[in-house]
Amino acid sequence: MGKCELKKPQLKRLWLRSFRIHFPISFAVAAASGILFKVFVMDYHERIMRDYYLDYDPEVSLEFMKKHMQSFGNWNPK
Repeated sequence: MGKCELKKPQLKRLWLRSFRIHFPISFAVAAASGILFKVFVMDYHERIMRDYYLDYDPEVSLEFMKKHMQSFGNWNPK
C-alpha cells in the first residue's frame, strides 16, 4: 500500500483573507443603516417638530401652565 499524503491546511493568512472579505461588507451595512435611519427616522422627526413649532404660541402655553399650576397652592417661580 502506498503512503497517502495530505496537504497541510493553510492557516497563515486565513484571518487576513477573511478580513478583506468581511470588512467592506460590514462597512457598507453600517453606512446603509446610518443613511436609512437618517432618512426614515430623523427626517420624519424633524418634519413633525417643524410643523409643531410653526403654529406654537408661547403665550398661550404660558397661560395654560399658570392656570394649571395654581392648583398647587402658592407657587412662585424664581
